[in-house]
Amino acid sequence: MYPPQPMVSQTRAVLEAYIQHGGSYREAVIGDCGHSLHVEKPEEFRQALFDFLKEHS
Repeated sequence: MYPPQPMVSQTRAVLEAYIQHGGSYREAVIGDCGHSLHVEKPEEFRQALFDFLKEHS
């Protein structure tokens, strides 16, 4: 098991800079999960991924 990492604020800072340069993103938080969310929470990951793909296809 891989414990959650305190990288959320750093990741958000990068994404906010991306927005300032014309990009966009949508945040999906899957709680109680480490770096391997596709393994630890496969259903939640799949739903977030499919929702994203529907929005961008």
